[in-house]
Amino acid sequence: METPNEPIVLGPGEGRSFPFGRRTMISKVDEEDTEDVAIFETMPEPGMPAAQPHRHWEAVEAFYVLDGEMEFLVEERIVRGPVGTFVFIPRGVVHGFRNPGPGPAKMLVLVWPAHGLRIVKDLGALLVAGGPPDPEQIQAIFAANQSEEVHDGLEQWR
Repeated sequence: METPNEPIVLGPGEGRSFPFGRRTMISKVDEEDTEDVAIFETMPEPGMPAAQPHRHWEAVEAFYVLDGEMEFLVEERIVRGPVGTFVFIPRGVVHGFRNPGPGPAKMLVLVWPAHGLRIVKDLGALLVAGGPPDPEQIQAIFAANQSEEVHDGLEQWR
């Protein structure tokens, strides 16, 4: 897939929606459109883990808080992110994010290259399947997407 020859213009709430557990994400542009970048909106539930500590060996991510407040794990640092906060995560950097609550939050996520969004879609499909997710399936999804969960040394995030 090459960069699109036609511009993409989407209004509020428009895009391709896909499930992630009990929430819905909205893809604004993804690998169906271009190989360069994927951009999606997410609205993490207050007080619930949204992305546990992990790292990507191939993808680069950026987060921009649109509404509410988010909390980010960047390596061993926890950063509060009110509206307007921008976080850039290079390859290999341990990170995670959550909505600390009590209210709603919305974030725009950018992923380079675009196929870096596959891990989110694959994990989302697994979570929608019902019941507690199988840790081996989660590990397989991370491995297939050149990523890994990080469990050690991050007690402050739990």
